[in-house]
Amino acid sequence: MGGFGVRRRVLVLFLGVGAMAIAVGSAIGGAKLAGATSAEGRSITAVQTASESVPFSTNSTAFVDVPGATATVAVPKGTTALVVIRFTASSFCNIQLGGSCLVRARINGADASPGEVVWARTPTYGDVDGPSAHAMDWSAGPLPPGTYAMQVQAGVQYASGFLSFSNWHLTVERVKT
Repeated sequence: MGGFGVRRRVLVLFLGVGAMAIAVGSAIGGAKLAGATSAEGRSITAVQTASESVPFSTNSTAFVDVPGATATVAVPKGTTALVVIRFTASSFCNIQLGGSCLVRARINGADASPGEVVWARTPTYGDVDGPSAHAMDWSAGPLPPGTYAMQVQAGVQYASGFLSFSNWHLTVERVKT
């Protein structure tokens, strides 16, 4: 342990509104990618990014794709990989008292771990917070060889509210396991 040897431990930290957790998923065709609480990786072998400054807003109570918040990762034959998805945004959640704005990351149509998260919510005492920066990490793996499509989605608890992103950034890392 310790040092900067050939094998490095990759820990995935999930930052939410006052919360931290470590989680990793496992790919099972079409099922939710949830499972183990940690995973080990050797090195980052690929990184993809996407960003957008054009505002996005939704009042959908069903999850909708955040336009452009996508990436495709190929895991080469003879290897496995941990995929880490990081989404950051300047966002505004305006929803009725105590309601939540939700975000999730999907891999080939299944939730990456830890699944959907409360991105922001309106305080129960009625104040509305202004735009603020938020960040979240999701992960899956180790994944077998294949091609994996990532998509970030957002939604709101009540259609009378909305969630908007004025600037967002997506980073997807493939980590050799």
